[in-house]
Amino acid sequence: MKRQQKKLSESMPAAQVMIESQYETGHTSEDTGDELEWDQKDYLYRLYPAITTDEQRRRYKKEFDSDLAHYKSLCSEMDDISDQMHKLSRELDTLDEGSMKYQGVADEYNGLKDLKKTDDYQTKRRQSKELRRKLFHIKHLVKIYDQGFC
Repeated sequence: MKRQQKKLSESMPAAQVMIESQYETGHTSEDTGDELEWDQKDYLYRLYPAITTDEQRRRYKKEFDSDLAHYKSLCSEMDDISDQMHKLSRELDTLDEGSMKYQGVADEYNGLKDLKKTDDYQTKRRQSKELRRKLFHIKHLVKIYDQGFC
């Protein structure tokens, strides 16, 4: 991980390295053996380097706004499914297990559970996680840029 921090620090201004290190936890350290998150951060810094001009800030902000709308749409769709599952779960708790009503609600619940295992749902879940990281990164860069002008 130290090698990655050095590599990361070479591609970022010192202020960003310091801020990024504040977020270092067991989740992002070598304790877990998960190097993926660091690779994604490095990728984001290469794709979206520190903001140096107002025009670059405007481009980042425009992309942020567009991606935020897509992110919210994905989250809303997935939240609706989770909310339905919670509602059905609570309903199952009130029904007699042997009843026809219970079986119908259980079938509906299991259908939603199976839906969450589909490739389409898993793709949306991965997209939402990637967008969240990207949005956080861009927001962070804009904040750093704006702090330089306060």
